[in-house]
Formats: sequence, structure tokens, C-alpha cells
Amino acid sequence: MESELNKYQQGESSIYGVIESAGKIGGKDETDEALNVMLEFQEAANQQINAKRNELLSPILQQEREILNAIDQSYQNTIYANATLTAYLVSVHKVKESQSETLTIVGLNGLDTTVTNRLIELSGFVDVALEKGGKIDIKSNEAQQQIEDIVNKIKELTNKITK
Repeated sequence: MESELNKYQQGESSIYGVIESAGKIGGKDETDEALNVMLEFQEAANQQINAKRNELLSPILQQEREILNAIDQSYQNTIYANATLTAYLVSVHKVKESQSETLTIVGLNGLDTTVTNRLIELSGFVDVALEKGGKIDIKSNEAQQQIEDIVNKIKELTNKITK
């Protein structure tokens, strides 16, 4: 547009000159020429606008594809992890059923639950024992008694589990 203005100002043929001529003379030929020049200008402007639009839009579309691919990959990973976890849980369930069935056949119905409960009790007691063990004053006579008490409680719980 700037070059057309310079041409007009220097008296050369330009869009401005053609439009001005059509306005002053108002003849059919001048008007048709002005219309054709404006259409050419509009096409050139549209081509430049579309080229710039594509230039600016291309990286955005590329980034959109990359993000969608990353989301899809994450979704596929989630599906795979879910399937793996489900298979593991099904396997654990089958093992638990087999154990229960075997214990029932041998006549030890509910032993697995009893053992689990005893292990939970023992775990809690060990936590308490470790806490008390940290507080024991090794130099005192009470320390020996506390240690013996803890050992006796552990033996007592161990005997309950094996019964």
C-alpha cells in the first residue's frame, strides 16, 4: 500500500490514481478499471492474510496435536495400569479362595483369619515394645525387668499364634 501511495505521489500509475480517476471522470471504463484494481488488491491482501494466518496457526496446531498425543498416551498408560492392578487383585482373590478351601478341607476353618489377627496384634505389640525399648534406661535395675517383661509378652503372643 505504501508503494502505491508513493507511486501516486510521484504521478505514476497506481491504485490511488485509478480510483481517483474513476471518481473524477465517472465513466464506465474508469469505474471497471477501478473495480478490477480493487479486486486484485483484495485478492493480494487475502493471500497475505491467509499466509500470515497459516504461519501463526501452524505452531499452535502442532502443539495441540502434541498435547492431545500426550493426553492419549497418559490415558493408555492409565488403562494399562488399571488392567494390571485388576489382574493382580483377581490373582490375590484366587489365592485367598484356594487357601481358605485348603484350610477347610484340612479342618482348619478360619485359621488364616486367626493368624492374620494375631500378626496384627504382634505388630502392634512390637511397635509398643520398640517405643518402650527406646525409653529404657540401661543403667538402672528396672531396665532388666522391663526387658524381661517385653520378652515374656513376645513369647506369650508367639505361643498364641502357634496354637
